[in-house]
Amino acid sequence: KLPERWSNGNHICILLNHPLHLGILQRSCSLASMTTNIESIAASTSEELEMKANSNCFGIVQNLEDKLPERWWETLFDEMYLKTDGDVVEDTAITLEEVETILSCLNLAKGAVLLDMCCGQGRHLLCLAKLRPDLVLFGIDQSEFLIKTAKERATEQSAPNVTFRVGDCSALPYEDAKFSAVIVMGNSFGYFERESVDSQVLGEIFRVLQPDGQCLLDLTDGGFMKANFSPRSWEWIDSSTFVCRERQLARDGRRLVSREVISSTSAGVIRDQFYAERLYTFPELNALLGAQGFDGSEQVDVLTGEKSERNQDLGMMAHRMLIKSLKPPSSELVETSELELDTAISMPTTSTAPPLLVVMGDPSLPSSEKLNQTWNPEDIETIEILRQAVVESFGEQREVRFLDSHQRLYFDLVSASMLDVKPLIFNLCDEGYLNHARLEMHVPALLDLLQLPYTGASPACLAICYDKGLVNALAAQLGVPVPAELYIPAYLDLDALSEAELTELFAKMVFPAFVKPVRGDGSVGITADSVVDSIADAVKYVKAIRQDVNVLTKDVIVQEYLSGDEVSVGIIGNPRLGVHGKVDLASACFMPVLKADFSGLPEDLPPILAYDSKWNPDSPYWTDVSYKPATITEEQQNVLYQHCAVLCERFELRDFGRFDWRWSKLGKCFKLLEVNPNPGWCHDGKAALMAKMMGLSYPEMIAKIVTSAEARLASSAPTGVKADAR
Repeated sequence: KLPERWSNGNHICILLNHPLHLGILQRSCSLASMTTNIESIAASTSEELEMKANSNCFGIVQNLEDKLPERWWETLFDEMYLKTDGDVVEDTAITLEEVETILSCLNLAKGAVLLDMCCGQGRHLLCLAKLRPDLVLFGIDQSEFLIKTAKERATEQSAPNVTFRVGDCSALPYEDAKFSAVIVMGNSFGYFERESVDSQVLGEIFRVLQPDGQCLLDLTDGGFMKANFSPRSWEWIDSSTFVCRERQLARDGRRLVSREVISSTSAGVIRDQFYAERLYTFPELNALLGAQGFDGSEQVDVLTGEKSERNQDLGMMAHRMLIKSLKPPSSELVETSELELDTAISMPTTSTAPPLLVVMGDPSLPSSEKLNQTWNPEDIETIEILRQAVVESFGEQREVRFLDSHQRLYFDLVSASMLDVKPLIFNLCDEGYLNHARLEMHVPALLDLLQLPYTGASPACLAICYDKGLVNALAAQLGVPVPAELYIPAYLDLDALSEAELTELFAKMVFPAFVKPVRGDGSVGITADSVVDSIADAVKYVKAIRQDVNVLTKDVIVQEYLSGDEVSVGIIGNPRLGVHGKVDLASACFMPVLKADFSGLPEDLPPILAYDSKWNPDSPYWTDVSYKPATITEEQQNVLYQHCAVLCERFELRDFGRFDWRWSKLGKCFKLLEVNPNPGWCHDGKAALMAKMMGLSYPEMIAKIVTSAEARLASSAPTGVKADAR
């Protein structure tokens, strides 16, 4: 196709550098008449070209998530889907191989009733109908087009044992215990924005399955895809249509957002569409399945689209997990329920105190905050020491039970809520539900819904304090000193800014400065490179945070770097403010002020409490940072206590909290770094060290947190009325 004198049309090469330009070119002139029209196209202004394409293409999009429709799946699955993905979903050989795998994985008796959820155009069910005409088959999908296609093909095939219908997979229109098996094939799980809706879908599958029913899920391997997805690709899908694709991780790092610009040689750009899928690893999905009551989940196979005849860009279909789960038999469900209610958290007959249920992170699951998302031996030792401390403090007074299996957590708590004497929940689940940092607030939210009394902060407090920028803004309104800071939202592309624009953006920031994610916990995203000496260094580290898949938020703050002492203040209890706002120091346990000692760090490391100081035993930040009583005046201490009490009141921080501060040499005061509701409780952490400084043992500190919560709950209840969950 190379013209002999191609240089006469060198403007064509310029136009073809983006699908948008190709589409404009092809809509303005057919390929046959390109020569006669090319000069008029080249003469068009960029504004005119953009106007011509606005109806079909968005042009350059810096962050794909910004263009993602809220319910994108309602419009994506039509006749074009059968073309763009047809190399896999319309390939009869691939479908036959997958159906044979389904039959080998599922034990389907004669006459078994099977549901294909998100069945698409019915390819698996129609193939099953041929191989197993004895089965009773049902298919449901939200796409009217695909269900219409499935029905037409079923009629052509004469498949009377298959029934198709349009419906919502999060609210299945079937009665309980209808199906022997439910399959979800073709990478059709994880589309929803919120993980809670995915859990709801699994709950619906569990509901419609018979006891001993089987569930088979086919979905992309999230760990593989996160590490191997192609940011850009393109392929011809037939002789006249090609598709260009872009992919980005969402801001939270949990979903992969994709874009497809579909172009025709005759019509130019015909569609510009966006979609997303949550990237689950097997342990994460196993936890979700367990939380809904499934047992024995296992990955039974790996599915690929390698037999695709096009075999160009397989995308999310390239490496998928096939996961099988079982619904327990009805007798097992009854026995479990009876166990939970009657024996597992029963109260000693000699005690009048309510049981104490300690809710913790789940060591059997990966943790979003930990190094490599893995629990190390120190973590397991810490849990065991905590257990011993709780038993030492309460074992002779009341029934004590530890809830650290998140697969069963919901059911355990529901059972607890049905007891005549409701237990007190000692909430130490700072890992978050399913060990996901963003789900920390969901644990007390569930406790509130179940009206179970618990220690520590409410969901609202945890949500506010998760956002460091929001905390500083509210603290400043209260007159609490905070560092100067610059907020850089995730959508702001610093590479797209000129040097002058960057200078203006950072105009009020004095260097050195400190860069960290605006939301998060556990010092995630804070490293030695967080301390920056120039705009260029700041831009470089902002980009590093955005590229780090372990950082769940991509919004960043650049703060004034405070080079003075870093101190922490711990409070056990619930401080009261007087009429004029002055704290009553006797109303709570104000712990001694603790100072971080960085003198042992190598000189090339900045004196900060980086991520490694909490999670990496091999780092100098772990081994060479120590703590000692702060050397401050009584006046400075009282000012810190007053500020902490005001923050407790404003954020409704309850029972146990820690506040981190750093001395400003310029401002001659301590400035707030962080407010920590439900802070670290480990035996060698800051709180335990402060407790030791005031003569409290670790078990005594743990007991003091629980008794402070009980005092709060008792004082909040009207006379003669038992305190509720709050």
